[in-house]
Parts: sequence; C-alpha cells; structure tokens
Amino acid sequence: MNKIIYKNSVAILIYSFFFYKLGNTLNRTNSEGIKCFSLLPLFTEGIIGPIRAVILLLYSGNIGSCFKFIWFELFRLSNPFSAFIFTFYIFKIIAENLY
Repeated sequence: MNKIIYKNSVAILIYSFFFYKLGNTLNRTNSEGIKCFSLLPLFTEGIIGPIRAVILLLYSGNIGSCFKFIWFELFRLSNPFSAFIFTFYIFKIIAENLY
C-alpha cells in the first residue's frame, strides 16, 4: 500500500512540475482581478483537456490527427496519463535492477 501511495505521489509531483513548466500557471486571476493559487487547472484542463481533444478529433472524423495527438501526448509529462505511465515504468525498472 505504501508503494502505491509513493508512486502516485511521485507521479503527481512530476505532472504538476511539468504542467507548470509548460506555461499553465497555477496562479490564476480570479473574477475580482486578484491573483491566487489554484490547483483547479490541474484537474480541469490537465486531465479533462486531453480526453476532450481526443473526443473532438474523433467526432470531427480526423482519425489520423487523433493518432498524431495521442502519440504526441504520450511523451509529454505535463499530461497526467503519461506522467503516471512514466512513473510506473521507472519504478518497475528500478525494482528489476535492485532485486
């Protein structure tokens, strides 16, 4: 159980760091014009955004573009799905080499 929590924590940290480095700031301006820290973009645009893009590409009939988008997103650590896959395989490689 601790390993799962540790892996997920590392994946969330990697995802958050690369999401921020991509330029998606976590300091958003609210409706009153005040900048405040918000984790909401990590969940709204970070997780729902790639899923929405794939659905829209498939809906419009751009299957080739959809595959290109999926291939591109697989290697970006600012995508939560690729960050979790990357973390899973890194921990698997480390475990194989240690034992």
